[in-house]
Amino acid sequence: MIIRKGWIIPGDGAGSFEGDIRVSDGRIVEIAAHVAHRGEGEDEIDARGCVVIPGFVQAHSELSRSLFRGMSKPVDALTAAASSRWPQVEGLGEDERETSYRIGFHELIDNGVTCVLDAGVSHGVDLLFREAAACGIRFFGGLSMLDLDRTGRLDPALIKSRDECEALSKELAESFHESESGRLRYAAAPRFTLGCSDELLRSVSDLVCVNDWVLHLVASETESEEALVREHTKRSNVDYLSDMGVLGSQTILVHASRLGDEERNLLYGTGTHLGHCPSHSLAIGTGVAAAPELLDYGINLAFGVGAASRSSFLDELRLTGTLHNARLGNRGWPAEQRFDVATVGGAKALGIDDEVGTLEVGKKADIVIATLAADIRVANGGSLISTLVDACGPEQIRDVFVDGRALKRDYEVQTIDAAETLSRAQESWERLMKERSETA
Repeated sequence: MIIRKGWIIPGDGAGSFEGDIRVSDGRIVEIAAHVAHRGEGEDEIDARGCVVIPGFVQAHSELSRSLFRGMSKPVDALTAAASSRWPQVEGLGEDERETSYRIGFHELIDNGVTCVLDAGVSHGVDLLFREAAACGIRFFGGLSMLDLDRTGRLDPALIKSRDECEALSKELAESFHESESGRLRYAAAPRFTLGCSDELLRSVSDLVCVNDWVLHLVASETESEEALVREHTKRSNVDYLSDMGVLGSQTILVHASRLGDEERNLLYGTGTHLGHCPSHSLAIGTGVAAAPELLDYGINLAFGVGAASRSSFLDELRLTGTLHNARLGNRGWPAEQRFDVATVGGAKALGIDDEVGTLEVGKKADIVIATLAADIRVANGGSLISTLVDACGPEQIRDVFVDGRALKRDYEVQTIDAAETLSRAQESWERLMKERSETA
């Protein structure tokens, strides 16, 4: 396959240029101003008037909740634990789970996301991996682990013993880690500090190191969470996680909107990554991490989209710029930095920046083509990255490739039937609303 005459933005600070990209066996094998046709019947994709970029990497998602958007107010982890939110999600039947996952994966692909890290679920993890395999996206996920309740609010059905959490994680990893030619990978997912024992956190940290997994954890999201952690551990959330051995280069802390100097130093010193999810933080009113300052300090950032909103990754990038511009004035957060956080920053957080995150010869062909010149809404002759990040939506994402396979072509997702998924979602919503009314 040859992508012809697009404006190539390699990423990681490299300048843009007009040129071609050749893909073979799922990898980028040539990038040049002009790539000669080899006469082998290679497919050619006309990218004139388009930007060609690395696929976006989303470092936090909650695909199990896709079916519930619009049904309830967005809430933080403690409020979700105290309400019926988590049991409602975990209590879905297989058909509803499958539909919820397909809605989420469709949104991701539609937005140019080629790789995603999910927060995990307590039940139906195998189905989540199977749906990721079928739709073609690059996927990290795992079992959502809870082995105790320091909140006094969790549904007992969500809690498993430490031994069961470990055994199920190993079993799932044996089945799915590095399957689909490495496209699927297991990620350890202790839910949050207040739901995990010291012993579980320490053992998970060991498993991550031994098995080369990513570790995903929601942390320091709200004042009430931080207060409870201090009550139970006599230290800050991040300091406690450091003592448990959780922090490190294989760990992504999500939200972390309440960091002091000590916590910031711990993240930097351990190489821990931060998943920045501004739309979710704004929706639940918890305040937002000072992302540009953390990036300047040397902490690697990646973007995530919480369950509070649809997975419009480009909307997240635009909102983030607006939000931090409001905080910082003219200093702002440049579009070029946000673009790199959305691509190579996410890849670094997942430990796969040697494979994806930039367009380079030898890397996997996770590529997005977005139309600019043909759309009057964004055709302005300005900076390509600024136009893409601050003026585009999924309607500009024309083509999406993972390992050189087309997941979206000519503005249509190819690997998930949108009409069928919508029909199934409608049936699920009707059943759920009926159940809700009957139990009210």
